[in-house]
Amino acid sequence: MSTRASRSSTFISLKWKLMLILLMTLSLVYGLAQTLSYSRQQRELAAELSARSQQQVDMLNATVDTSYRRLLDIAQVMLLPRNDALAAPTDDPWSQQAQDMESRATNILMLGVVDLVQLYSADGQLQQAWGESLAIKPEIVRRVLELEQPQQSISCQNNCLRYLAIPVMFEGGTTAVLLVGSLMHDVVLEYHRQSTVDIGLLLMPSGRGDGLAPRLMALTNRDRYESMLSHMNLTARLQSPGSSFRLTVDGRELELLLSPLVQDISDSRAYWLIISDITAPLEAMHNRRLFDMSVALSGIVLVLVLLALMLRRPLGYLGRLAEQLPQLARVGGLRKQELQQLPAGLGSRAFSDELDVLADSAGELASRLDELEDAVADHTLHLERRSAALQRERDFVTSLFDTAEAVILTQSRAGVIQSMNQHGSRLLGLALPLQPGYRFEDIGLLAEGEDAQAQLQSLYEGRNPRLQLDTRFVADDGRELHLSWQHSRLRDAGDRDAYILSIGLDMTERRHAESRLYWLANHDPLTRLPNRQLFFEALVQRLKSAAQSGRELAMLCCDIDDFKGVNDSLGHHVGDQLLEAVALRIGEITVEEHHLARLGADEFVLMLECERDIASAASCLAQRLIGAFVEPFHLGGYEIYSTLSIGISLFPEHGQDATDLVKSADLAMIEAKEQGSGRYRVYHAAQGSVRVERFALGNELRRATDRGDFTLQYQPKVDALSGLVCGMEALVRWQHPEFGAVSPGRFIPLAEEMGLIVPLGRWVLNEACRQMAQWQGEGMIPIRLGVNLAGPQIAHEGLLQEVDAALAHSGLPPTLLDLEITESFVIRQPELTISKLIQLRERGISLSMDDFGTGYSSLSYLKRLPINTLKIDQSFVRDIGKDRDDEAIVKAIIVMCRSLGIGVLAEGVETSEQLDFLLKHGCHHIQGYYYSRPLDPLALWDFVDQHGSSE
Repeated sequence: MSTRASRSSTFISLKWKLMLILLMTLSLVYGLAQTLSYSRQQRELAAELSARSQQQVDMLNATVDTSYRRLLDIAQVMLLPRNDALAAPTDDPWSQQAQDMESRATNILMLGVVDLVQLYSADGQLQQAWGESLAIKPEIVRRVLELEQPQQSISCQNNCLRYLAIPVMFEGGTTAVLLVGSLMHDVVLEYHRQSTVDIGLLLMPSGRGDGLAPRLMALTNRDRYESMLSHMNLTARLQSPGSSFRLTVDGRELELLLSPLVQDISDSRAYWLIISDITAPLEAMHNRRLFDMSVALSGIVLVLVLLALMLRRPLGYLGRLAEQLPQLARVGGLRKQELQQLPAGLGSRAFSDELDVLADSAGELASRLDELEDAVADHTLHLERRSAALQRERDFVTSLFDTAEAVILTQSRAGVIQSMNQHGSRLLGLALPLQPGYRFEDIGLLAEGEDAQAQLQSLYEGRNPRLQLDTRFVADDGRELHLSWQHSRLRDAGDRDAYILSIGLDMTERRHAESRLYWLANHDPLTRLPNRQLFFEALVQRLKSAAQSGRELAMLCCDIDDFKGVNDSLGHHVGDQLLEAVALRIGEITVEEHHLARLGADEFVLMLECERDIASAASCLAQRLIGAFVEPFHLGGYEIYSTLSIGISLFPEHGQDATDLVKSADLAMIEAKEQGSGRYRVYHAAQGSVRVERFALGNELRRATDRGDFTLQYQPKVDALSGLVCGMEALVRWQHPEFGAVSPGRFIPLAEEMGLIVPLGRWVLNEACRQMAQWQGEGMIPIRLGVNLAGPQIAHEGLLQEVDAALAHSGLPPTLLDLEITESFVIRQPELTISKLIQLRERGISLSMDDFGTGYSSLSYLKRLPINTLKIDQSFVRDIGKDRDDEAIVKAIIVMCRSLGIGVLAEGVETSEQLDFLLKHGCHHIQGYYYSRPLDPLALWDFVDQHGSSE
């Protein structure tokens, strides 16, 4: 029975399968290529039609421009002087001119070259009209006379009419405007004559929202297209002017383009309707597609025929070989190498072919060979495993002693060593074989336990099955070895000599590593001083001892001044050398009982203990330490001068435990740093409370904006000469729910230190602009609002964008915003500041320099700054009448501002004496308690309402 007959699936020759697959593949590829080609042709046709439509629109506009030139020529002909120039003048120039132009206008209208002639006086009144009616606005007449140039335009009301307005001067100096116009029908005909393209003019009257349809003003081939256009919804098409659409009329493909008519001054809208016949290019594209399909189908058929001819002989041979292959499997003689050369089968399918038959036959033969080979392999593997197991058991006993990195020996019940490995003999310095009767205790091991001998005896006597024992051994070269022994009684030992197996592991390196790790865990690797953990352990013990004995104890916390500067400028390797040198210098002064340690970074700490007067002893030690750092350090080729800041805390006054004592010393050290380098301070209770309060206030400051704790008050600026308000300054206030009102003098510097001044300033700017814009909307007089800018705000890269955003969101005009900048920051960073201030001035924003006189401004910078106003600091105003130097400074500032053309305002004015002095010397813009304290928004509104405007 053949393999083909035994298969249950329908047999289909591989030849037909290949041809079917090829046919499907070629068809798919052709279909995809044809689709892409047709899409490309459509895009090219669309681009060509779009270019042609644009060319038609350009040509149409050129035709309109040409028609204007013709109107200009006609108007110039009408304005030619009369032949009877000697006619007597009349008192009415308009009547005379009307008589002059009557015959010319009538002739031109009769010839049909124009449809409209009108004459307007200089005030825009119509004096005479011929032909079509058209009403133009007097502004157009005045514009023509002002420009003294002809003006052209198109008006689409009842009809679309283009006209040209020309300035005219009559005898005697009388001016007028001559208007000549013509309907757009001649443009339509002229364009059709030049391009042979059908064109129409649509008019969409005003009120189209009420359902009015566009009106067809002109159309070439009207009898052909009018019926078609009447059935179209042109109103919907006009929603997207400039777009084209297609229609099929009498078997022809038409493309319609709606283009707006420019220069339309009426309430109606007019559109050009350009009708193009695109039948020819569409037919060409379709014919090309049919030709491509014919060529492709012919190619597919040719490929299939060639493939059938090429596969006929090899596939016939493959089929015959597939029929005979099972016979080879039954008679045998087919080798494995020959099977590997046959192609692999593709598995069962619904329709099998010759390759499937061949795969089945090869699989049948391979399965028989695999069964035989598997049986032989299993038997061979079993024998190899048995042999390897026996070999391992035999080699284990002989190689265990020589290969293990441990001392391995066996003992008898009496403790006599029966055998020992090579590693053990080398480690213990014993020559093999051992002398008869050599005992375990003769090796010279020093047991680390007290009852080691008793435990060994219990093991020998069989009372304990195993024993773990640690010993020390001094080798011949003087090295001390640490061995960990594991003694185990052998199972089923009976009366054999080998009764106990002892294994000794060399733990010397491990012990050394443990010691090293313990040292590293408790010491600083760089300075080799005790670290925080070891120091705190020692401190706890010393505190307990001091509390019991009544001795006094002091803690000195030492920190290197400007250590970060050394790292940043000279590198961390020099910084590490400096730490080592500082540790050595401190260690030379202190003694071992001081327990010097490094807590981390550049901070060192030491303890001092004595029976009485601990404060004096600690101060003396601190002075000695500070004095030791007068001499410089010579490190890495650099001469480095470094000082210490030291904080001192005393036990038990400043802390009952180690944590509080170190914390108090650290706070005292921070205070010493704040007062200058090379100082020491003893802790006092106020330091802790100030730091805690400052930390709490800083945390609350971060959450204040989100909670809405900040508010704004506004202090008026008054013109003392008139008593009227000339501006106001926005001042931020913080009302904390627990702390109450927090002074700006406390939270503003804290915000700058914590990097919060930029978001806080941004909030003040936005809120102040919003409030002022609201007041302006409610009818407040237009006065400038002053908003302070901190130094970090000016340095911030987003300042200009933030100011623009605040004005845009609030709607406040830039002219009502006055930004106040501090003198000290401007002078410190002039190049960064001046460019930004110039850009703010260019936006129309006013600029004031706040607290002037406290920053020692340079006049060279002052004249470069684009500021509007200088504000004299209240520290100078406060002492007017008391300090002649301050009075002289105030007078000098006023005179300087007057010479530079800068406004001046005095801050902090509280008394009439101060006000009189300022007015006497020319400063009348005042801000201070004399007129008003900072006010809430409602009170500020009432103040402005009572004091009127400075305008």
